[in-house]
Amino acid sequence: MFSLISSPILCPHSGSQRGESMIRKSLIRKLGLIVVIGLVGAGASRSAWGGFKEGVAAYKRKDYATAFKELKPLAEQGNAIAQKNLGFMFFNGRGVEKNYKLALKWYRRSAKQGNARAQLNLGVMYNQGKGVPKDYKIAVMWYRKSAERGDAYAQYNLGIMYVYGWGVPRNYVLVHMWWNISSANRNKNAIRSRSGLEKKMTSKQIAEAKGLAREWMEKNRKK
Repeated sequence: MFSLISSPILCPHSGSQRGESMIRKSLIRKLGLIVVIGLVGAGASRSAWGGFKEGVAAYKRKDYATAFKELKPLAEQGNAIAQKNLGFMFFNGRGVEKNYKLALKWYRRSAKQGNARAQLNLGVMYNQGKGVPKDYKIAVMWYRKSAERGDAYAQYNLGIMYVYGWGVPRNYVLVHMWWNISSANRNKNAIRSRSGLEKKMTSKQIAEAKGLAREWMEKNRKK
C-alpha cells in the first residue's frame, strides 16, 4: 500500500477509482502557500517585493482579502513567489472566488520562471483535470521540471506516476529511484512507500534503482 505525500493510503490497483480519489485528495493538500523568500533572483527590484511580507502576514492571520490585495500587484510585476501564492488562493478560493482557470494562469506564469512549487502545483492541476482537461503526460512534464529543481514532493509524485503508468510506462525501478531521491530530501512518505515497494521488487531491480538514484543525485549535485 502506497501513501502519497500527505499520508492517505493508496490501493495498489492500477486505475481504481478509490486509488485515483485518494491521489486527488492528497495532491490537493500539497497545494499549500509556501513562502521561500530566499528564492528571490539576483537583480530583483525592491518594488517587486514591496508589500510581500504584509501579504504573507495577512495570509497567516487568515485575512485573505488583504493578502490578495498585497500580493496581486507583486504578481503582476512578475514576482514568481507572489504569482504562485496567487495561484493557490484562486485554487482554494481564499480571498477570492475559487477559479481554476485563474489558478492555472498564475501557476503557469510562476512555473515558467522556474518556481519549483508552482511547477508541482501545475502538474497537480493537469493530474486532476482542474481548469484544464486531464493530461497525465503534461502532469509528468511539470512534475519532472519541479523534481529536477529538487522539490521532494514532485519527486514523490513522479514516482506515483510510474507506479500506475500515468503518462509514463509503469516501471518499479524508476519509482524506487525517484522515491530514493525524495527520501534523501527528507520526504517521510517516500521512505515509507519505498519500503513497501521493495516487497514487490527483486534484489537486482532494487540495486539498479539505487544506482540510478546515486547517479542522478551526483549529477545534479555538480550543477
